[in-house]
Amino acid sequence: MSAAEPIRRTVAQGVLRGSRDGGLVRFRGVPYAQPPVDELRFRDPQPPKPWQGERDATAFGPRCPQPSFGILSPPSKTPADEDCLYLNVTARDDGSARRPVLVFFHGGLNLIGDSFYPERGGGHLLDGSDAVLVTVGFRLGPFGYVHFDEFSTGKRPFDSNLGTKDQLAALRWVQENIGSFGGDPGNVTVWGQSSGANAVATLLAVPEARGLFAKAILHSPPAGAVLDKADGELYARMFLEALGAQPGEAQLALTRARQEELVGAVAKLGKLVPARRPGARHIAPMVDGAFLPERVLEAFSAGRTHPVPVIVGTNKDDVIVQLKWGGLAAEATDLRTALARCDPTRAAGADELYPGLPKRRSSAISLGGDLRYWIPSVALAEGQSRLAPTYMYRYEWSSRLTRLLGFGATHGIELLACFGPAEGPAPAVLALSGREERAELAHASANLRRRWLAFAQTGTPGDAWPAYRAEDRQTLLLGPRETAQSDPRAQHRRFWSGFDMAGLNHAASAR
Repeated sequence: MSAAEPIRRTVAQGVLRGSRDGGLVRFRGVPYAQPPVDELRFRDPQPPKPWQGERDATAFGPRCPQPSFGILSPPSKTPADEDCLYLNVTARDDGSARRPVLVFFHGGLNLIGDSFYPERGGGHLLDGSDAVLVTVGFRLGPFGYVHFDEFSTGKRPFDSNLGTKDQLAALRWVQENIGSFGGDPGNVTVWGQSSGANAVATLLAVPEARGLFAKAILHSPPAGAVLDKADGELYARMFLEALGAQPGEAQLALTRARQEELVGAVAKLGKLVPARRPGARHIAPMVDGAFLPERVLEAFSAGRTHPVPVIVGTNKDDVIVQLKWGGLAAEATDLRTALARCDPTRAAGADELYPGLPKRRSSAISLGGDLRYWIPSVALAEGQSRLAPTYMYRYEWSSRLTRLLGFGATHGIELLACFGPAEGPAPAVLALSGREERAELAHASANLRRRWLAFAQTGTPGDAWPAYRAEDRQTLLLGPRETAQSDPRAQHRRFWSGFDMAGLNHAASAR
């Protein structure tokens, strides 16, 4: 068949018409749930309806409406619409079957992002491999991570945890349909970066997710980023305030507001919360006692997560991008304030371990990276390693130019190794490098992709990467060279040992 000739696959809802692209087959804009609009706005995702004839699957579906974060926002390749529950499937065009499946959830603070970049990078990821990549769009911001269930009535219910439930619905679609694309529903790896990795951590603690995936990969998860019920309800009321409505007007205000008004209100909420609750995350999954029965890190600590093999890691300079655009001293001050509320004694010790806060740049970067990403990842690895093989990494590659610009191995730079260069000004800066460094990146990229795909296939990420155990805490340092190191940054880890990471966000909210 020629590359221009369409390719067809049959799923439970009907026939899809996709496209061929350089040895790959691509199916884009595939609905995995009904459009969450009109009476389904702020409701749990519902199974997709069947269609007659062939459905065009050559173009991306809309992405969820979202505020602008300047150069950190992904380039707009698709229109924004609440009708955003679509996924994309990429596979080798060779007809083989029973291939491992990777399901990727993008990051973006649960506010921004889409499935475009990882899908376009599927060719880079799958080069020379035999796997299936699924990238997922889901509800963000007010549509997925502000929880309005307290305003429900019998006539007009509202549900909570909608972004996480969308991700669960996508995994159910994969179980039912991925065999049509050569994928093995019994060998699914769920994979995410940043807030997408927090989504994976959350799914590991969601009882309904049991059996929907066999392995998990988490890049820089802010794994303590879940809300207690009281905080979720407070932020919903603050959202109404930003929307210009009173709690008694919630039903009409939320159902009648245009999507642009809801996006504007969540942007205002992003200014209200830091002013009233420094250091608090407010756009996140919520512990509701049923769908998500407990704080995620508490589930890991207690051994109540799904016993599947896990890769988890962080980047050496994870927090720099956020500090550069969010304000270095302001972020450090907010974290220090939250820490003092949560654990005053440890806060005093932190002033010695991170001297010169909030103004000393190196200390602010270290504290932010530790509290936002590294310490939660260590806690996650410790808990999961008691249930299943767990592998920890630290990504260290960066170009000389990115170091000179003050980024280093910052948040998300490892995605260049997974998916190749992205579009947009921020990824372009991170990708700038000389010839020798491009060779280094190519080598690091080949190693990372080889290990991730081996893990997706077998549950083991290749040789010379010992599993993480509390006795030796082996961590693979990923850069131009790979080195396994026992207990890196041991002094910092020991300092935070026993700290209630799950309670940090709650302490930030306790005002």
